[in-house]
Amino acid sequence: LPNQSLPELKADLETALSFSPKHMSAYCLTLPDNHVLQAGRPPEGEQVAMFELVDQTLENVGLKRYEISNYARPGFESQHNLLYWTDQSFWGLGLSAHSYFKDSMWGTRFWNPRSLADYEKQILSPSFLADETSLAPRHLPKGQYEILARHSSLTDFCHTALRQTKGLEKEKLIEKFSRDALAEIQPAVEESLKNQWLTETENGWALTSKGLLLSNRVFEFFCF
Repeated sequence: LPNQSLPELKADLETALSFSPKHMSAYCLTLPDNHVLQAGRPPEGEQVAMFELVDQTLENVGLKRYEISNYARPGFESQHNLLYWTDQSFWGLGLSAHSYFKDSMWGTRFWNPRSLADYEKQILSPSFLADETSLAPRHLPKGQYEILARHSSLTDFCHTALRQTKGLEKEKLIEKFSRDALAEIQPAVEESLKNQWLTETENGWALTSKGLLLSNRVFEFFCF
């Protein structure tokens, strides 16, 4: 039957909203074809209908989308996740957790071991315990951090900005990368405007409703 998952999704939304949440996240996971969670996954057209149902239902009760998959009442946006989307430094604690420091020209990513034994050994080592900034990348082996090049930083900046409904702002782009960045991203902007994936805002560009559904395709053009 077409859209057979929609009644179940509607019931799930009604249950969730019965708790009067101030914030909700609604992610459509991207999984490998052979992943166990792919079993029974709705076809793409039905996933689009589900995505639209979530959006309409949450908007109708005052939960406003502020990021592709996140909704909140005004003032209750996730301060944690906004660190990722607004190019701020953050620490990730625990197995496999990723972190980001704006400590170099374009920033540094680093991550923790996947093994509990390796993680414990690392954080209890003298080099970590001797310094209050011991989680900084200089204490990690080379396979656990990446000092970003400008093109990687520009890619990250565009992707995370476009995930937000306020979009990619010209002045913030110029502030970090100089005015040259406007020319660098112009081909991607023009292609996205032509395909109606982006719309011009007062400060820059944001995803359209069509662009939201095809965001990963849009982001491919913003890889530098």
